[in-house]
Amino acid sequence: MTDAKQKPKGLSMRPVNVEAKGQLSSFLGKLKIDSKKKLNPTVVCHATLREPKSAAHSSDQSTVKKVSVQSESVLELPPELPPKTKRSQSFSITDFDLNHEEKQMEIRDIEEELARDLFKTPTYARDIYSYLQTVEKRWQIPEDFLDSGEIKPKTRSILMDWFIQVQVYLELLDTTLHLAVMFVDRFLSIQQITASSLQLLGITCILIAAKYYERFPPQVTDLVFLTDNTYKVNQVFTMERIVLRKFEFDLNSTDPVSTMEHFLQIANADRMTKEMAKYVLDLTITCHSFCSVRPTLIAAASVYTARRICVEDKAWTAGLEHFSAYTERDLIGCVKEMLRMLIQAPEAKLQAARKKHGASTFQRISHHIVLESKPAEILKEIVEKKADI
Repeated sequence: MTDAKQKPKGLSMRPVNVEAKGQLSSFLGKLKIDSKKKLNPTVVCHATLREPKSAAHSSDQSTVKKVSVQSESVLELPPELPPKTKRSQSFSITDFDLNHEEKQMEIRDIEEELARDLFKTPTYARDIYSYLQTVEKRWQIPEDFLDSGEIKPKTRSILMDWFIQVQVYLELLDTTLHLAVMFVDRFLSIQQITASSLQLLGITCILIAAKYYERFPPQVTDLVFLTDNTYKVNQVFTMERIVLRKFEFDLNSTDPVSTMEHFLQIANADRMTKEMAKYVLDLTITCHSFCSVRPTLIAAASVYTARRICVEDKAWTAGLEHFSAYTERDLIGCVKEMLRMLIQAPEAKLQAARKKHGASTFQRISHHIVLESKPAEILKEIVEKKADI
């Protein structure tokens, strides 16, 4: 597979000059755009951010160009996933075979392994994780945050699928991608926004997240270009000020990617398990059901799902339970949703995550033969309450 770059398909785009931007890459998804409805870049509409009815009207306003977030009649949207199920209380958890002394020995071995890496700060690891859990509770997104306003779950899914394409094209870190997603959801949970300014919010959150994590953040002009110059540079800066003021300049968030990598290290995961966990985590970006789930829980469920698929041993060990503070029972709701997403992925309309992880860089994990049957088998076992969990 050729991993050459291509300009990602945005929510509003005209044909790309292939010679100017290089060969088209086979891993970028193609959004179906009505060719008869081309955007006139000279037309500007005045779209203002609206406060929710219960809040005072904001003094921050932004004039943006009209963006084409395609309607359902133009875009072929993926089938909706089942709503997030509440955690079942009827699952019986098999006790670990390890006795108390063996559990403590396993935990000490893990602590000694982490101590060899100075960057993991083992002395403060527990305090750091406890603090991150406090932070994620403070910024937890309500489940109904998209019930009112112009932005709907399907529209959000299209934007997030495009986010993955942008991340691959600009070679951004996974942490940058997921932080940008969290910023978008966090903003939409406290501020209604017009559909015409959704993509502007998107590239602004990518910019802020990149400044937070990247050594060399992308140029604003590059981000504007990826929207087919739908916006102007000064509009991005205006939106950036609005977002930062709404957040009160508090950008501290719990990162699911780093948390997942910490759990993978604790589990001493092999390469295949690591890549599978990353793929599962990226799939959750486009799923509205995961918006209100805590990042540490998503990270833990991703590791559990990957280990159930790739490893024959017990998926959730005493060490993982100890360091994550989650039992297997806590993970079941998320795990079932992740397994459904893996089953539906080959036929889904939004393919950015699957194509990203189908590249050789990620060991083509999204096309691994194990995904043809294993997720369905595991899901069936869990539903029938016969899984050894």
